[in-house]
Amino acid sequence: MEAVDEITIDNRCYQMSRDIFGHSFSQQLLIVVVAEALEMARKFDEKEGHSVCLVKLNSEDESLCGKTIKGKFSTNLKFHLRKCHTEEYKQLEEEEKKQKEKQKQKVKKKKCTSSSLIQKSLIDIEQHKRKYEEESAKQKSITHKLAIFIGSSNVAISLVENTEFRKLISELNSRYQTPGRSKIGKEIDQIYSKLKHDITESLNLAEKISFCVDVWSKKGMSASFLGLTAHYYHREKKVKCNEAIAVRRFESPHTADRVSQLVDTILEEWHIPYYKVFRILTDNGSNMLAAFKQDVQLHKNDEMTDETDDISDLQIIDTPGITNDNMQTDDEIEGEEPVAEYTLQVDENQSGNYVECEMQHEIAFAGYQHVSCFVHTLQLVVHTYDKSLHLKTTMGKAHKLVNKINKSVKATEKLIKMSRKKLVSACPTRWSSTFLMISRLLEIKASVVSVCEELGWECLSSYQWKQLESVENLLKPFAQYTTLTSGEDNTTISLVIPILLELQMHLDDEIANKSTPTMNVAKKMLEDLKERFLYVTNPDDTKFDPIFVTATFLNPAYKEILEDTQIQAAEECFKKLCTPSKPPESPRQLLEDDDATYVSDVEVDEPQATVACDVLCIPASTAPIERVFSTSGESTSGKRNRLTDSNLEREVLLRKNKEYL
Repeated sequence: MEAVDEITIDNRCYQMSRDIFGHSFSQQLLIVVVAEALEMARKFDEKEGHSVCLVKLNSEDESLCGKTIKGKFSTNLKFHLRKCHTEEYKQLEEEEKKQKEKQKQKVKKKKCTSSSLIQKSLIDIEQHKRKYEEESAKQKSITHKLAIFIGSSNVAISLVENTEFRKLISELNSRYQTPGRSKIGKEIDQIYSKLKHDITESLNLAEKISFCVDVWSKKGMSASFLGLTAHYYHREKKVKCNEAIAVRRFESPHTADRVSQLVDTILEEWHIPYYKVFRILTDNGSNMLAAFKQDVQLHKNDEMTDETDDISDLQIIDTPGITNDNMQTDDEIEGEEPVAEYTLQVDENQSGNYVECEMQHEIAFAGYQHVSCFVHTLQLVVHTYDKSLHLKTTMGKAHKLVNKINKSVKATEKLIKMSRKKLVSACPTRWSSTFLMISRLLEIKASVVSVCEELGWECLSSYQWKQLESVENLLKPFAQYTTLTSGEDNTTISLVIPILLELQMHLDDEIANKSTPTMNVAKKMLEDLKERFLYVTNPDDTKFDPIFVTATFLNPAYKEILEDTQIQAAEECFKKLCTPSKPPESPRQLLEDDDATYVSDVEVDEPQATVACDVLCIPASTAPIERVFSTSGESTSGKRNRLTDSNLEREVLLRKNKEYL
């Protein structure tokens, strides 16, 4: 009998083996192979219903056995071979052994990867229906991810008790046991503890750390919080790090002493020593120190100078975030990252008193080196046009028109139908809000005019529309640079002096164009700009802070724009910052050979280069802490307005530091 070649088991053979033999699947594979070999030794007569043995009796005359065997069953034929054809039966047994060995090798090699060849046992099927054990790796992994989702999203822990949510989880993975509030709460606490541990270790690797500090009040003035963000250069990762480290309940009175004490307490909790505090950045609108018109205590320590003794009653107005239903939300402005409304006191008698603001901050942060928010001061310059009598009528009419349309359902519907956009209301506590209002008004000017004509409302005259265009051109660079210096991922403090020069040139151009209606306003803004930023640009000013010229000099893109006196001030400042390590003769020596030391993702081993990175990591504005307060506002809105203080801080820190999760 000829040897049988290796065959491929297909669905036909599989079904045939089940129908004919009724054996377990592990036996069926072998029997099918043997059956193929036996088919060569018989012929089945369908009419008679029996098989005929085809084994040759004599190789010379090729005569066949011809034995009639009942039915088509291979068992009867195999019995006949063992009894009458010994040699053929031995060949069959050898073939069986070969096929068994081949099958064993296939099972070992393939591990039964083909699902079509796997027949699940009842135990496997039952196991698949069972819930995960409490300590199983899969159960823990899903619970951990669920805790991260709930903890770092604006979602209440009670979500896990929601019936529809549980049905969704069951549909996604029927074996997973959705935990209750207590279990998921403990898991979030563990994640939060690990987050704080990881951030603490990262902070320990920093040489110097700069901080943004501000105070925020919930809607309705029901509670106030002090926020703190950290900004530093990570020596190992070679990147700039920005982390939220506190949103702490801050009860009144909001005196300078209490602000400083709470900041010190937070720094101690994070194990940040005093010598690592590089700069403290606050706003100039003074909700930082302030206190709902509470008196500021003047004496922090014995280090206070006699200059503060003359100040007896510093009152700082704290304006909470104002909610304007007619104002466009952050989501409606494409490409704009949500930033909380900043606090700006716009009273004519107090808003321009920069010296008083600086004195107040010095009282609160005696012993720390303070930096004022560049954008906050820039907005005070922008608000100079409010005092212009030449534009007062036009601006007042534009404000009234925008408010009138936004308060009318009929007008708003018509406007959206025509332009698919609505007007943006100005908000005195929002950066660049007037520019955004005018820009949107001019963008959909035709639709606004049509709506006013249909409703019979008075609209702006042609001359007033022209005045608005001039105001938009005047304010546009201020709005652009406000957005630019509000970033966190890139260095911003080195942009301050270049931006001031750009704005001065912009205002000079406006003044030179005598035909523009904003010429007189541009003059006043230029004077105010130069006066307010003398501490940034003029080394001879009594309030001069060399950190700005130093940062500009350390930025290869802008170092050539500095004057000789500014370069000298930058060199002296950099030498002091490099102490006690041996400083280079000047920052120029550090950067002339290799400008790449400015880039954070390049290998930086020199101590002086690390100092340079520490300087460039100082933020130019308080936008980072305002974003933290935006997140806090979302977390305490609606039904979540009773979120506890500790849970609020936990959620905000988890949401703002997701890179550690």
